Amino acid sequence: MIGEPLPESLLAVTGIREILADSPPRITQAMKAEAEMLPRDFRRELRRFVTFDESPRGRAVPPFDYRRYLGQFSEALDTETGTVSPQLLEKIADGFRPEDSDLAAGYGACVARVLPYLQGLMPVRTELTVAKTYSFDPSDTEIAAFRRAFDVANDPRVILRDMAGGTLIPDQVGHFAACYPDMYSATKTMLGLAMADALAAKKSWRLPWKKELMVQCLFQTDTFTPGMLADLQSRFAKPPSKPQAPQSAPSKATGKIASMFQPATSATADMDLAKG
Repeated sequence: MIGEPLPESLLAVTGIREILADSPPRITQAMKAEAEMLPRDFRRELRRFVTFDESPRGRAVPPFDYRRYLGQFSEALDTETGTVSPQLLEKIADGFRPEDSDLAAGYGACVARVLPYLQGLMPVRTELTVAKTYSFDPSDTEIAAFRRAFDVANDPRVILRDMAGGTLIPDQVGHFAACYPDMYSATKTMLGLAMADALAAKKSWRLPWKKELMVQCLFQTDTFTPGMLADLQSRFAKPPSKPQAPQSAPSKATGKIASMFQPATSATADMDLAKG
């Protein structure tokens, strides 16, 4: 059953661009509905990744203006404390209906986590002279690294897009975990269960090595242990309705990651991001 959208899901839907522009969106029922369906969308795209279907279709990425965002961050955050300004948080809260006060508080807390995190990553190059301090653009490499963090914070679905394209890198996963910790945890769980289902359906199933590298990147590890798998399944897999026969050993054709996802049951929980 789909209930209230998690604040993280709602921020993923609205993005942070309007917030940085000091014009937070008014939260509509359509936005809430999209946020409620986001776990389903993640689960579907992860299943496509596992079963070799077409790659997820990502949103078009707007041009990136470093100098504009540099100014917007300085206005959105308190210069002394480095936290989101009370005025901006008040504007964010005004975009919610009165009955959504709890959701508004959670959404504001997400914004209060994400914006200072991004500002801490923003490269700032200055040169101090006798007369004044000059600022100038960082290198293209530094700006590109910051843009990766910004894009993940603005729309974490880029993680799915880059996984499918084989271009996901560790720093993107780190930004995902920092900005959307609940969503990151649930994404790992849904991917693990999708792999377990694929292996249950076909014992010879395995991921191509490039996709296996993407899974390792998402899990921030170079291998899986039986303990990690047991914890994953015990917390999120539905219990079997009747005693199960002992599982046979994984096929030698199974990849290093896939072999660790020998399922205890073929039933897969209908995941909600709140369980991450």
